[in-house]
Order: sequence, then structure tokens, then C-alpha cells
Amino acid sequence: MVKYMENFNLVIGKYNFHDSVINRIVFDPCEEGSLLRRLSLEIDYYNWEGNNENNSEWHWKKMFFEIEHCFLLRYEFPNIIENGNEISDVELCDSDIEIIKEYYNKNKSNIYSNLLKDKKFENCFSIKIFTHSCYGDQIFGETTGFLQLAGFNGKIELFDSDICGAVHIPVKK
Repeated sequence: MVKYMENFNLVIGKYNFHDSVINRIVFDPCEEGSLLRRLSLEIDYYNWEGNNENNSEWHWKKMFFEIEHCFLLRYEFPNIIENGNEISDVELCDSDIEIIKEYYNKNKSNIYSNLLKDKKFENCFSIKIFTHSCYGDQIFGETTGFLQLAGFNGKIELFDSDICGAVHIPVKK
């Protein structure tokens, strides 16, 4: 069993992504000629934790979410014109973490794992980000957008932002 493969969903779960906005998604090779893929998300983070509910204005944060080894990328954005990139909720797929660990241990001998044998895998995660894409094309049954990611070596960084906005009413699950 790989002991150093930590559940990064525990870190992601500390953030309330509601009303945050996905600004940029970049998917590119880590190393030339490699099967490895790095994925970066730039998010205008609404910063529920860092503001006082009684303030008339809230200061947002810039969030950079980077995945060094992304092996799952699924997305559906029915409408990116009308706030289709605004986050409504995040589902942490914790049951996937054990499946990922088990798969990795069983398939060490395949080509992908051989290329990665000297890499250290930390911060394993599997998440699904739902967006406010309620304006999708009904003829195709599109009502909700999502971005689903899984991988290793995830990290989150928060930075100050110039964005200020009105206080929103928190949404209870």
C-alpha cells in the first residue's frame, strides 16, 4: 500500500466554493514526450471564510489550484456566456480515493506507472465542481455544468485580489 498518498479532498473540503468563478483552465504536458499532464485552475474565490457577514463589501481572493498529475478531466459547460463558469457547489468524491490507490498499486507494471515509478505521489484527490449553468440548451437536456478532476500532487494557493463585491446570502446544503 502506498502510504504517502494523502487524501487532498480534506484540504479542498475546507473551502466554500459557492459563488466563486472559474476564470481559466490550462491543461499542458509536464515534461516533453511524457504522458504526464498538469492542470491549473484560476478561480476568483468568493472568500466566505475571510470576510465578516456584517460588512457591506466582501474582498475576494485569487485561488490557484494546480494538479501536477491530472489523469481525469471531464467537463460540461452548457452555457459559458450567462455565468456558466460560476461555481454552485463542489462534490468531494472520497470513495474514489481508495479506488485510485488500489488501481495504482495493481497497475505499477504498466507503461504509465513505469514512467512514474520514480515520482512521489501526494495529495490524491477526486472532485466534481458544479456550475450555475441553468441556462443550457433545453433541447439537449442541458441544465447543469460540471468540471470533474482527479489526480495526484494537488495544491491550492490563495492571493489577495482587487475584486470587491456585495455580500451574498449563504446557501445551506
